[in-house]
Amino acid sequence: MTTEETFCDFDLTDYEKTIYSLAISFGARGSYIIKDEDIYNIATLLSVDYNLLCKALSFYNKDYIPLQIKFGTDVYIIENFHGADLFHALIIVYFIYQSLGEISDDTSYEAILNNYNIFQSCIGEFKFVNSIIATVECMSNNYFSVDFAVFNNNRFQPRAQINLLLAFLNDDIPDIFDRKFLPFINRIISYELITRVNSIYLITITQIIKHSDFMSNDIKGIANEMYDYLLYMVQNARIISVQTDFLLPLRSEHPEIRDKYDNTTRLQIIYGYENYDSYVLRLDLAHKGQELIHYNNKSPGGIKCCLFTQNEYNSIIKESPVAKVFFVKYGSRYALKEINNLGISKESLKIYEEIRSKKEHTSAFNNTYDENDIVKFINIISLMLPSNCRVHIDSEEKHARSCFHYDKIMFCATLLEITFLSHKEKDFQRMLKLISTTASRYGLISEDSIDEFSNIEGVCLIIDEAKSQINPYNHS
Repeated sequence: MTTEETFCDFDLTDYEKTIYSLAISFGARGSYIIKDEDIYNIATLLSVDYNLLCKALSFYNKDYIPLQIKFGTDVYIIENFHGADLFHALIIVYFIYQSLGEISDDTSYEAILNNYNIFQSCIGEFKFVNSIIATVECMSNNYFSVDFAVFNNNRFQPRAQINLLLAFLNDDIPDIFDRKFLPFINRIISYELITRVNSIYLITITQIIKHSDFMSNDIKGIANEMYDYLLYMVQNARIISVQTDFLLPLRSEHPEIRDKYDNTTRLQIIYGYENYDSYVLRLDLAHKGQELIHYNNKSPGGIKCCLFTQNEYNSIIKESPVAKVFFVKYGSRYALKEINNLGISKESLKIYEEIRSKKEHTSAFNNTYDENDIVKFINIISLMLPSNCRVHIDSEEKHARSCFHYDKIMFCATLLEITFLSHKEKDFQRMLKLISTTASRYGLISEDSIDEFSNIEGVCLIIDEAKSQINPYNHS
């Protein structure tokens, strides 16, 4: 019996060995057949060679299992029991994105049925992948907790919209509900699913790096700390967009003279919570005025302040009880409200600003890492993101504003859906006008076309236009 097999006779990068070893582990299960077209797309997504990925997925001879594999001169001893699960998670996320891209605006019975089945399947797969990646961490830490799940509060259940599609299929819908509303409902469900799958995908990427058998200890350490922070930040939350900067940092040898034009921002995440509050988080290298690698967090209204933990919040309130009204709560996280929403006195505003300024930046890592390793780590993340996520992150924050606008339009769309389902015609018409007026203010439509877009078809066009402006983090 052979105990060693050669995968390739040339050397690979640590990243390539990581992906191919995961694929080998997944392929060994032999329980999931992937079409060649999908393998090609997955290879493109993961920035690896199609032929080698095909080989990895079919590498094992089912009559025996080699104890070690050679990647060029590197001998890999099979010990990683998480690999198959993490690659399975990648596959599921890929197919969810692909499936949501097949949703049709056609309102025939067959199209509605197909959309319904796609959404039901995606919701099931979403729950499955959420369980898979949580189980990986439970097994790694040798204890089980729902705290490892990206979604653990069971509140994300787009059942109202799904049931509406089912009602159309069963011909159990009042005459007031015209089929022209279905494309609108499809957009709401798709947005809710895509932005949550984005959260799961980014967490999975960090898990792959932190559990890799090939990455250096420093890279794995960075990934481990990033995983902890991201899970804290986006648990039960949505990610609207992710960007990684592909340009080299300028004046890298002189952090003290860098400014925002020196490509110090390496990672940008626009994320939001269940109530549609949204923020932009940036991971910045050291620059003038901030010597540590740090996070910046910013609200749509321009409040620069990172999130507060439960303990930090309790400490602040104990010292300044008046500060309780400053905060909005997201699970065990707290953020400062926009100043315009507070109406507080000058004395309270001073306390508010003191609290904010202390949290304007947060050190990204507890341990000290070489800046080059941070850049390398973000570059590895970018290899697993769609190509349109690898960009020059604009210092003017135009992309972040476009994401905020898109999210706000979708929030208004959910309110429109509520008025639609509650048969409140006046409220419904009022929300239609609000959406088109908001779209005009955001520059999505012209001011003189507000009335033209104040209908359900117009709202669908507004949603599509808002989406088109952000290079969305999905495949649809």
